[in-house]
Amino acid sequence: MGTQGTIIMPTVSSPIDDRLWAIMFTDEEKEKALLKQFYKGKDFFAEEEILNENIIGQAIIYVLEKYSCQEILDIISEGFTPHKIFKKDVCQFSDFDVCYYKAIHVAIASGFKGISFEKMGFILRTSPRNAVADKKYGENQGKTAVQLGLLTNKSSTDFWPSPFGKAFDLLSKERKDKLKAKICLHVPIIQNYFVLGQDEDLLESYINLLAPSTQGRRKGNVRLLINIVKQQLEDEL
Repeated sequence: MGTQGTIIMPTVSSPIDDRLWAIMFTDEEKEKALLKQFYKGKDFFAEEEILNENIIGQAIIYVLEKYSCQEILDIISEGFTPHKIFKKDVCQFSDFDVCYYKAIHVAIASGFKGISFEKMGFILRTSPRNAVADKKYGENQGKTAVQLGLLTNKSSTDFWPSPFGKAFDLLSKERKDKLKAKICLHVPIIQNYFVLGQDEDLLESYINLLAPSTQGRRKGNVRLLINIVKQQLEDEL
């Protein structure tokens, strides 16, 4: 089998890491448990709590590629607890491809231990504007990448790559494309929408949390992600 559609298991020196990898991929229930943890959106990737962040990141890629989008929905629907949605959880971005493909790469390639909102925006923009505009742009694109599980907010002003994001950044463009719908499901408002039966009234209740002046634009953001997932589900039929 070629390497394009699968993860090559790394050679690791620690027997603890070897056991983690072996358990993860010889037990379907462990794979499903990992998926459930990932989609809960909890930061169970805290560096002090994991055995090897490279192994964890690759493990998530492995299970995301192994299961279809519909299978993932079925798995996370079991015992599902809806995410509480606040104003900050309603997606806000200017260019989703920037959030999906570029924000994580910038956070890694910049060389900063933690990259500030302003630096993120300055690097992401093809034509930087001013410090205030760059900060807002970087904050919005970066926070969407956090919702996708690619970045983390370790402070209120900086972004850090997540272990999953580091593994994702190493993938080919083709593999990233194929994972897009599944990663969109990591966004709490998108996950609620699909697991709870694509309830349009519920979606409207989330949008109504926002000021009227921002509802249209941010509803468009949410609808874009919904359509990505819907298209994937249709393609799988």
